[in-house]
Amino acid sequence: MSADCKLSELPPVGETNHRTGHCYCHLCTCGEHICPGDRLKGDRYLKSALSSIYKKDFTKKNSGKSEAYLRDCALNPGCNKMDLKTTKQQDFVKFDCEKTKSAKYERKNNTDVLKFAGSSNYRSEFPDWGHYEFINIGKFRGPYRNSEVKFSPQTTYTQNFCQGLKGQGTKSAKKIFESNPITAEEMFFSNTTSRESYKTFGKNYFPEKAKNIALGIVPLEAPKSAYETLYRTDFNWKETPTIYPKKTTRY
Repeated sequence: MSADCKLSELPPVGETNHRTGHCYCHLCTCGEHICPGDRLKGDRYLKSALSSIYKKDFTKKNSGKSEAYLRDCALNPGCNKMDLKTTKQQDFVKFDCEKTKSAKYERKNNTDVLKFAGSSNYRSEFPDWGHYEFINIGKFRGPYRNSEVKFSPQTTYTQNFCQGLKGQGTKSAKKIFESNPITAEEMFFSNTTSRESYKTFGKNYFPEKAKNIALGIVPLEAPKSAYETLYRTDFNWKETPTIYPKKTTRY
């Protein structure tokens, strides 16, 4: 193999590339390189029984001669560095502002100091008027008694429907009490059907049980034990249970 051959500058190729024809053996200028692809194609091996008709009819054709393409630093990966700078970092360059020393003024002389006064819209439109104090304004209150003008109201109802009830003191009140159906009670309504039929509750209003002996019907008297259940007769609960003394065994 001569030193001027182009294959000496190219990286080695695998067996699969020689079999498919994707190798650089055709670029050999010295004539000593022999492509093993022809030998590998002639090797017999068992084909799969599940190969499709498409694979049999449409076989892949061998590609044409490929040209050698060498990138810069392809054989030396350490010389090519990755640029990790984004487009944002390229467009928006960060710059540092220089800090300036704050001006110091004397407290005694504040005439030359620039002051900034500002207020919000709420404060300008709704000023604070301070604490609200309730001011009690006294008004005139006339005397309720011993008034010079006597107040005697009279409605149209009293003029039209109370002409015969004019009186003073208890006499007029008694007439109104007797004529008014709401306040008359027993004086106006003598007796109602509600008072006759519905009386106040009392045990004396219920009639006592009348025995049917007079009609010749003798009731069947059953003893109290006839209404007892089997549970009550068999399992009778005792108020005072019997307590048996516990026997102690001495060793």
